[in-house]
Amino acid sequence: MSSDVPLTVEYNHIQNQYEEKVLRVTSSFTNIFYYNMLEGSVDALQQQGNIIIPQSLAQKFF
Repeated sequence: MSSDVPLTVEYNHIQNQYEEKVLRVTSSFTNIFYYNMLEGSVDALQQQGNIIIPQSLAQKFF
């Protein structure tokens, strides 16, 4: 189930606020669905509070 969630993104010591639709998943999500990671690790979801985002959203944020 997706929902709009406020996100704070800090980049180059500047914080920006966004509201985006997100899908909450368990840490096993990347074991089921394959993602070609451009940066970071598929293990990112092992820690609570971490996210993975598609390239299109990364371009919007960064």
